[in-house]
Amino acid sequence: MENQEEQLEMWDQATAPPETALTVEQMDQMIVQLREAKSMADIAEESAKTIKAEYDAKRKEVLDALKTLNRDNYSVAGAGMAYISRKEVYTVPKTHQEKTALFNYIKEKYGPDALMSMVGIHSATLTSWANKETESGEVMQIPGLEQPTMIETLNFRKKD
Repeated sequence: MENQEEQLEMWDQATAPPETALTVEQMDQMIVQLREAKSMADIAEESAKTIKAEYDAKRKEVLDALKTLNRDNYSVAGAGMAYISRKEVYTVPKTHQEKTALFNYIKEKYGPDALMSMVGIHSATLTSWANKETESGEVMQIPGLEQPTMIETLNFRKKD
């Protein structure tokens, strides 16, 4: 019996959480340090937003300039090359009628399994699928989808 009590006591000690010798002063210091770190993170985040807004404004300025000059790219030795990328983007159908037309088209052409895999489709996947669908020229208009819009974005590659 004594052996069992010793085993139970050893087991209790093994599973008991370790005692921490944390003082109120240490806890106070941790909270002060947390507050300081949060303040620094907030300042850095605000600074990053400002820098990103400046970067986006410069990108728009260069994109507009390239379009004005009827150029797709412009390169400066030692700095880099800015170039315009263009892609067609389809919007996800919004009305019940448009969704029904699109889903009926998919179901009739590819079957119910394909339809089920695309029920929760998002914009990027829809655009990729629709581009493949119209690539051959066999399908000019997909029921339920509006005509795609052309999106132009400015890209930049650094050159040393």
